[in-house]
Amino acid sequence: MQVNVSHIHFAQSLLPQLMGDPGNMSRTVYSEGGYQYFREFEPNDPEQAANYAKPSNNYYPRGQEEVKEGCPRVIMAKTATFKLVYRPEGVSELYDLKKDAREMTNVFDQPDYQAVQKEMLMDLLKMMIRTADVTPVLEDPRGPPPPPTPQH
Repeated sequence: MQVNVSHIHFAQSLLPQLMGDPGNMSRTVYSEGGYQYFREFEPNDPEQAANYAKPSNNYYPRGQEEVKEGCPRVIMAKTATFKLVYRPEGVSELYDLKKDAREMTNVFDQPDYQAVQKEMLMDLLKMMIRTADVTPVLEDPRGPPPPPTPQH
C-alpha cells in the first residue's frame, strides 16, 4: 500500500512484519507524551472535561490520576531487551526485559545497568536531535511573518 504524505515523518512501516517477515529485532521503538504545564492536562480542557467527568468513560481513571499526580513530559525507548522511560521531572524507569518482562523492577540508576542506561539515554538524545525542528516540506501560503516593528 502506498500512502502519499505532505509532511516529514520518521516512522517505518510494520506491514512487512504483519505479513510474516521477521523484521529488524535490533531496532528501537520510541514514544513521547505528557504535559509541561498544568493547563495542558486534558481533564482541564473545557472540550474534554465532560469526558473525564464520566466514570463510564475509558479515560476516566487516567484523568483522575492526572488531576491528582500530574502527567509530566516523558520519552520512551524500547528495544527487544530493555525499556527506558525518561522523565526530566519525576521518576525515570529502566527495565531489563529479559529478566523482567512484566516491568516490575525499575533498575534506573542501579550500578549494574549504568552502561545500558547511558547508551539508551544517548540514543534518545540522538533521536530527538534527528526529529526536532524539521523544516516544512510545503511553503506556507501566508508567507513569512512581517518583521517586528520597533516601538519607541
